[in-house]
Amino acid sequence: MGLVPGLLLTAALCGTGRVPAGSDWPQVWGILQQAQGGEARLETVFELLSDLPAGLRAQVARYHHALLIGEEPSWVACAILPELAPGGAWAFALAINRGPALDEALCLGLAQAPDRLLEPLLERGYREFLAHSEAARAVPALALAEALHARALAVWSAQNLAIARTRSGAYTGAASVLQEQLEGQLNLPDRALMASRLSIVQLGEGGLLNARRALGRGLLRGGSDSAIVLGLLALEGGDADRSRRLYRSVLSRDPEQPWAQRGWGLSMVPR
Repeated sequence: MGLVPGLLLTAALCGTGRVPAGSDWPQVWGILQQAQGGEARLETVFELLSDLPAGLRAQVARYHHALLIGEEPSWVACAILPELAPGGAWAFALAINRGPALDEALCLGLAQAPDRLLEPLLERGYREFLAHSEAARAVPALALAEALHARALAVWSAQNLAIARTRSGAYTGAASVLQEQLEGQLNLPDRALMASRLSIVQLGEGGLLNARRALGRGLLRGGSDSAIVLGLLALEGGDADRSRRLYRSVLSRDPEQPWAQRGWGLSMVPR
């Protein structure tokens, strides 16, 4: 253990705050990853970390050790992501607090982490994507959506990427990711969802004439989004009865569907 503290001290004295190339940090992250998968004993991790001096990397390493022994540590404060050795992006992405550094670490970690360690990165990346989306932070939401889908290639990640691209005005890109999913093997509910989302993208890009066919297909497949959009268009056109029927079809499948509830309520208001 003498090598790691010595190198860290040298870096600190040189004023760089970074671990020099050829240090033992890849070993630290590697052993933590092995312990995460049950391939390294906790005693080995404790021995590796026990002599680390104060510093951001040591805080991240100790955060993971605390998780391994059943504790609930606080997020590590990190304003700027340091230069990372192999495995460092995975470690930082699961340990540091919310902010630009976390977004960067997640994008790097999602690209680099082995499949066996991917699940917690996908979970945290998805939570951060939702937080950015709810706060209307389009740029970081899109970056995370791109990274998530590049690794997951799943229905949920395609849906999120299409949403992020649409909100950024990239309608063509949003449509392409949905069309790619529709060309693959999907079960009926997922196919209906992808088709319904595609109709919304086409509606935003080219209006009703461009999206009418896709909206109709989505409606036939039981897509809630298509029924909600067509219900709104019917309401705007003064056809309250048709609007109610469309919203009712959605609520019969999912009584808690918020947009259908709002549309149903609006359709009941005297005009």
